[in-house]
Amino acid sequence: MTDYLNRLPRDLYTAQQVRLLDKIAIEQFDIPGFTLMQTAASVAFDALLENWPQTRHVQVFAGSGNNAGDGYLLAALAKEQGLSAEVIQLSDPEKLSGDPRQAWQWALERQVLMTAFVDIDLEHEKDHAHPVVVDALLGTGLDREVGGDYARAINFINAADRPVLAIDIPSGLSADTGRCLGVAVRADTTVTFIGLKQGLLTNQAGDYVGELIYHDLDVPDRVFTSDASPQPSAARIDINSTSALLLPRAVASHKGTHGHVLVIGGDSGFGGAVIMAAEAALRTGAGLVSVITRSAHRSALLARRPEVMVLGT
Repeated sequence: MTDYLNRLPRDLYTAQQVRLLDKIAIEQFDIPGFTLMQTAASVAFDALLENWPQTRHVQVFAGSGNNAGDGYLLAALAKEQGLSAEVIQLSDPEKLSGDPRQAWQWALERQVLMTAFVDIDLEHEKDHAHPVVVDALLGTGLDREVGGDYARAINFINAADRPVLAIDIPSGLSADTGRCLGVAVRADTTVTFIGLKQGLLTNQAGDYVGELIYHDLDVPDRVFTSDASPQPSAARIDINSTSALLLPRAVASHKGTHGHVLVIGGDSGFGGAVIMAAEAALRTGAGLVSVITRSAHRSALLARRPEVMVLGT
């Protein structure tokens, strides 16, 4: 099993549920939203440096929501650490409000270079030594196909042949279903916060998420367990969570005491499926396995698994 999966929480949430967890942390536990944003940026920047310690240039693609705020703050942190940092803006920052606007102003005060996406020459984008791209374009609220400049920016990121870190979720990926909404960022690492989104582990997510890192932003446990907290939408399972169900068998047990599986299927010329299904039943512990299939498949099945009982048709 991939080692990073062992460090992920079991509980999975929808995007709407994670927004509720955010709201609970802010309103019931008096944690300022900007403080959560600062923590998220710090965690993401630490992950960037840990994965790519030779980084010299950080290029952040920022949209218009909270993800953009995380991106602005990460760029400011990079600048404070002596790295070259630049924000490519897909949205007019003057239209930002709340915490994202404060993050933009924070980056401005630290003299982070900012360039509107429409003003950059994608064909002759300046090459930097040891660059890392940070995806802070689109967040978990995306529910439609990506188009326009956002699609062009994502295509540029994917074609740039540079390491990519996605903040919270790769832009273009559905946080609920894991479906690529037209086009999505192919990240090398994704750092996600507060609640683990179910879409990061389902459907097409494996092609886009890369290494998945989770951080709860140091919110109190009660954020997840209070009366107002949402119940997880799903649970992540693996061998570590299910091995306790595989109890040792009694010394006196035999094949007749561990169930009998009947596999039916495999029309003429399609015997492979029933053979694999019978093998799977044996490997998962069935004591007896019978197969009903076309007679033409009998010899192949018995040659491969002589312990299987076969009835031809």
